[in-house]
Amino acid sequence: MPSAKRLSSVAQRLPYLLPGPSAIALSPGRANDWDSIAVAHTDRREVSTWNFVRATRGRHWLDPRRFHGKGGEALRVHRRTIATCLCMTRCGNFVVIGYSSGDVAKFNMQSGLEYGEFGNKGKVHESTVIGVHVTSVNRVLITVGRGEVKFWNFSTCKLIDTLDITSSPRFSKFHDESDTLALALSTGEVMLVNVVNRKIFRRFNNPVTHVCTDLALSSDGTMMVTTHRCDPLIKTWDVVDCKLIDCFRVQRPATSVAFSPADDLLATTHTACLGVYLWDNRATYQRLHLKPLPEDYVPPNTAGFIELPTERLSTRNLD
Repeated sequence: MPSAKRLSSVAQRLPYLLPGPSAIALSPGRANDWDSIAVAHTDRREVSTWNFVRATRGRHWLDPRRFHGKGGEALRVHRRTIATCLCMTRCGNFVVIGYSSGDVAKFNMQSGLEYGEFGNKGKVHESTVIGVHVTSVNRVLITVGRGEVKFWNFSTCKLIDTLDITSSPRFSKFHDESDTLALALSTGEVMLVNVVNRKIFRRFNNPVTHVCTDLALSSDGTMMVTTHRCDPLIKTWDVVDCKLIDCFRVQRPATSVAFSPADDLLATTHTACLGVYLWDNRATYQRLHLKPLPEDYVPPNTAGFIELPTERLSTRNLD
């Protein structure tokens, strides 16, 4: 038999390439035993799994059974359904997937089989599922939809409670260490929800023009950083006092932000920039006396913007 030829050109590889990722979830808990990465792809319903140790495509395509059905009826109904969000448990055994149809499905990462059924035959929300999160010990599943947040028993798949919110969230983030759910609303407001008692305990107001694009909580949950579009601002909030303590304008709008594990560095990415930029958190090295700023504070245009960190180490002060 003739030897297989390597697909060297982009045109030859294109039919075999997957669409770009829209959401990624991973857990190192069982990375040596089975696939540890799940990826949702743009405009696709099926979620792929990947093996981190072997750096290869995994064994499974995750797709709920109810989306197929008999005679193609369910297939026609869910033909335009896509996976919108996903979350993997810390132990690495399960992945939970949210869909544009309002369905939520739980899969076992080892077997690729679906486990349990949330809501009415998997229907959890009447609209797109915006976020799914699981607490660190797999007790509670949190699903975020338009105008509501639902809390489910992860094992029995039974509904525990529903929290109604005033506006539709743009995205959600879950902070494991403090059991805090952060919701960035379309109105610019950011809410913090205590998952234990399922109550809103902090509200941070932003103008409608300062819609939040991403946020990050420090490891102890006492500080929050938010990034905003239109006016490229990066804001720092004191969660304990619910006050704005820092706000500066950068050259390009930030698209994502994250704290380092020790909270000594802040990483950001920016529009039309390929790099990841690191900012030093001076509060970890010296005692700072920060005065609260008004919630609607915006740096004056005369103040200019803060330049992004350079790619080279400055040696001006090392001599």
